[in-house]
Formats: sequence, C-alpha cells, structure tokens
Amino acid sequence: MASMMTADKAAWNYALLVSFLVYCHTRTGAMFSYGGATVGRLYGVRRYYSSCYSALILAMGLFLAPFALAGTQEAKSTLPGKARLAVFDQRVPGSRVHAVVPANAGSMRVYETTAEGLFASDDGGQSWAQSPIEGANDEVFGLAVNPIDPNVVFAGRRDGLWQTRNGGKLWNPVSSPVAEPYIPLAVAVAETAPGILYVATARHGIFRSSDEGQTWSSASNGLPEARAGGRPEEFRSLIVHPGNPDVAYVAHERHGIYRTTDGGASWRQFGEDIPLAAWQATYVPRLAFNPDDPGQLYAIFAEPIHSHLVKNRLYAISDSGERLPVEATLPDNTAILQLTVDEASRALQLWTQQGVWELPLPGGPR
Repeated sequence: MASMMTADKAAWNYALLVSFLVYCHTRTGAMFSYGGATVGRLYGVRRYYSSCYSALILAMGLFLAPFALAGTQEAKSTLPGKARLAVFDQRVPGSRVHAVVPANAGSMRVYETTAEGLFASDDGGQSWAQSPIEGANDEVFGLAVNPIDPNVVFAGRRDGLWQTRNGGKLWNPVSSPVAEPYIPLAVAVAETAPGILYVATARHGIFRSSDEGQTWSSASNGLPEARAGGRPEEFRSLIVHPGNPDVAYVAHERHGIYRTTDGGASWRQFGEDIPLAAWQATYVPRLAFNPDDPGQLYAIFAEPIHSHLVKNRLYAISDSGERLPVEATLPDNTAILQLTVDEASRALQLWTQQGVWELPLPGGPR
C-alpha cells in the first residue's frame, strides 16, 4: 500500500485525518456535555463513555497515521534533474489540442492535432500553419508518421482514418474496420514493419492492420470495459515496441497500462501500483521507450492531489512490469501532449501547449 501513495498526497491525507479526529472529539464532548446537563444522574455514565470515545478516537489516529504517511517511504529512481522549458516557448495553436507528434528523428517537422484541424511546423514548433485534409480543417484526433518515410502520415478524424504519401499535399481515406462511422483516437505505426498499424477508436475498441489499413482485425480482447458498459474503454495513448511489431502498449488515466505481446490478440494489465485517477478526470497518460533499453517504458500519469492541484508523475517501468518513480520536477496542472526521447541531446521531452520541457537522461549527450 505504501507504494501507491506519494508524499504530497500523504501530507494532504494526514491533514484530513487530523481535522476529522478533532471534529469527532469536539462533537463527542459536546454531545456528552449536553447529556450531562439534562440528565444529571447519568453524570458518571457520561464521563465513562466520553473517556471510551476519546480512547477510540486516539486508537483510530494511531492506526491510520502510518497509512496516511506511507508515501514518504516510496523509493525513487536515479533519473536526475528538473524539467526545463526548451525547444520552443510559445503556445501552440488551437483551442483544444489532442496531441503533438514529432516526425522522425533528425527532422524538424512536427504535427499537432486539434479541434480546429491539423497543424504542421517545419522549424521544430517555432511557427505553425494549418494543413487541411482534403480542403477541410475538421477536428483531428490521432496521428502517426511512418518511421521510415516521413511523407507517409495517418490522421484520424470523425469520418475515419486518412493517409497522405506526400507530406500532406494529398490525402486519401483508409478503409474502415467497421460498417459505421468511427473516430481513430490514437494511431501507431510499427517501426520495424511500417505496414502494421494499430488504431484505438472511440466506442469500437482497437484494431490492427498488416497492410497499411487495407484490411483490419479486431484487437481488443482483454481490455477493460468503458463505464457505460458493453464496449471497450477508449484509449488515447498507444505505442508499438520499436523492435517487435507484435508488442504494443495502451494507457488510460483510470485503468493504467495494458500490453499485448501477440499482435493484439490479447491484452493484460502492465505496471505495478500506478496511482490512478479513479474519482477525477485528468490528463491523457503518455508513454515512450527508453532508447538504451527498449524493454523499459517511461510513463507519465497525472495524479490529482486536491481540487486545484494535479501533479504529473513520471515512472520508469521494466519489461517485467516493475514500476519505479522518477525523482524529477515536472510542470503541474499541465496536460502532456506527447512524450518523446531526443537521442541526440539525451533528453526526455514533454510536449505541452506552452512549449517543450526537457529532462536530461543519464549519461548526457552523445
């Protein structure tokens, strides 16, 4: 249980506990004083039960305090530092941004999916221009870039999945995995087999294609149900292992991380005791692979501390699912739109609407 709580939340829980005990003690004292004033002959009984209630309250405090303070015992990893604002320091366009997707390593091109359509930048995010899909700036959700050919891009709108083969000059619709309209919330292309796609949709679950979207197979077995029931949960965070196209991960703020090792035929929960936001809507979790060890996953989850504070927590998760919190200072109350690794600068990059925050990786630049 200790590993499930952070020091911030522990302090908040302890404050609530103390307030509750003080309130209980005050109320029981007031109650028995009133009883003693009106029924004087029960004075001895009143004192006896008042002492019992006080002892009970004290026992509750001694029992619960270690649980409230448990987060202070949590181990930390050795990834150092404080995230700094870098790369660009101006707001990206769009009133509601779904994701920021950098193109391949070494490229300055960056895509942004928003309620106002697709935006693209050719200078690493310093300036942006709208990139209409078939002449329309309709809302765009998921997006993925072919890791071998950056001119090949997939974008998900309310009317399905679209593909360009020339960097956005011409777009064509991709065949649908279902008979009705669907919304691709997240898209991922396998690095070692670019013909393999994974698409996480609204209401219809996850699908996999081995031929760039010409044909599809359902890939939702083992995923949790949505709150409404009767359909899979909607995932907006999806990545494919850089060395194995059959291994993929999805993340959800309430359900945590799920992994498939058989190309989507089955999914299992992955990662130990990640604090989840079961009672409050938070930001979409983000995932990235460690370039030094593709078996290790970096994950960012938002953790509500109280009504006005949401902490972004960074974790390193081993291939066996062991979770280790990362000792790093990250921006609070901020949606992380993408998590990437810049191998040249040896930095973990947290893309936000205000800019890119960088956290140095062990070993420094190469």
